[in-house]
Amino acid sequence: MTEPEYTLAWEQLRDWTVWLVGRYRLVLEDRLPACWPQHPELIEELWALRAWRTEAYGPEGTGQSAVYWHQALVAFLGHVSVWWAGGCRAGHSSPNTDLRPEQIRSWKYASPLAGIPQQPHPTSTELNIITAEQMRALTDAGLAHPQHETIAAFTYYDGSWWAFGPPEGEDGFAMWFRADDADLDTNTESETFHDHH
Repeated sequence: MTEPEYTLAWEQLRDWTVWLVGRYRLVLEDRLPACWPQHPELIEELWALRAWRTEAYGPEGTGQSAVYWHQALVAFLGHVSVWWAGGCRAGHSSPNTDLRPEQIRSWKYASPLAGIPQQPHPTSTELNIITAEQMRALTDAGLAHPQHETIAAFTYYDGSWWAFGPPEGEDGFAMWFRADDADLDTNTESETFHDHH
């Protein structure tokens, strides 16, 4: 916005806020603090409320949108009374609220999967051995597909067939091995897989 446009927009918001305060008697109990122009957060929320009300009561507006606008006004006044009203709890000391560069960097490199359980699969697609527990989890998740419900010794996963190897010895663990055997024809594997899924 140019400076004249900003000045005009500010006058419009100020005039609308005067109307809002009078219409909804917001001077009672400081429902909207008189110092609202000193709080950028309140200015932004008032802008949004003004724009929404203009739409709700415009030619394309509906009764439902007007009801929703009033619900938003009630929610706005509810948190304003907690955060600012009653002597302006936010104060006017103008604390530095700018983000530090290191904060911005930490957000940039944060993992979008933080807090989301990971799918149970091997960490490398080059891995040629999977534990029985991992294969069971992969199958339960729909990522691994047994050759047939009556043939449990072969499962299709990660572009390959896997063969089940029973545990050996007392401390042995059951494992699945990537089956790169030349005897397993790739076309037959693909047809078998698609026939049963």
